[in-house]
Amino acid sequence: MTFGSVPRIGRDPHRLAALVGAVLLAVTLGADAAIAQRGGGGAPAPLPRNFYEDRLSRQGDKIIFCVNQDAMMADFERDLARLIGEVLLVEVEIYDVDPPLPTIPLDYRLPLLPEQIFLVLIDDCDAMFGFALAGSYRDWITLSRPYLDTRMVLVVADPAIAGFTDIPRDGAVGTRAMSNGDIALITYLQALPASNRWQRIGYFTNEILLERLRDGTVGGAVMWEPAVHFATEGDPASAGLRILPLPFVPRPTQLGLAMLAEDLFLRTALDEAIAVLVADGAVEALAVEHHLRPVPQ
Repeated sequence: MTFGSVPRIGRDPHRLAALVGAVLLAVTLGADAAIAQRGGGGAPAPLPRNFYEDRLSRQGDKIIFCVNQDAMMADFERDLARLIGEVLLVEVEIYDVDPPLPTIPLDYRLPLLPEQIFLVLIDDCDAMFGFALAGSYRDWITLSRPYLDTRMVLVVADPAIAGFTDIPRDGAVGTRAMSNGDIALITYLQALPASNRWQRIGYFTNEILLERLRDGTVGGAVMWEPAVHFATEGDPASAGLRILPLPFVPRPTQLGLAMLAEDLFLRTALDEAIAVLVADGAVEALAVEHHLRPVPQ
């Protein structure tokens, strides 16, 4: 099956093909009926009533959660959805999204365009996992409170390195390009005298960044902490890696659920359930179980 020139996402290919064609054509033509400008954000044109009737028929004691089936956090998010259902005393259904583009390994980013996210939320689910709260989104999306707080860390393989400044000056520091850690690293290096700066090398994926750390191309890697634990099954030390503090503080990455902006009642309910699960340690335990956090010593 094809979604334009890539695989389709939705459950009904004929409906989705017609819908996405109409939405993308309207966007291309710049028709006023296709894009409603509200505070700078654009929403696809109002859809025929039958598309909304499908969503209304799902109301009741059930929440459908969408999960990117190729993401490293997919199993964690499926289990978290079930815990949310237990807190809210509702039935939970998981809809696995088959993204049209490859998912970047060891990362949280969604390989979906805004129009594709809109179609998924209209046609397949009530809420979707995997949205960074600091991201820029269209105003037809609303986000829950964070279900997971994560950070950037320094990872080294050389046992002689006890901190960032122990990385040889003639060596290099690797980062996941355009990440929070990369932006903070650039700022940190620019504040140093030119003669006292490390070379910075940006990589497209955390997977490649870890490979360059292991083969010695870089002396240290500034990367997303859950990626390190997931890649080593929760035990970086067994893989010859150590996690060290950074001399600067990158902005944390907080992940939440996305819903259509009209679903305010659902967002409130999900916020309350997430708050309960974070407060009682259930989310943290789940993150450890799925190798997104270090195992408590």
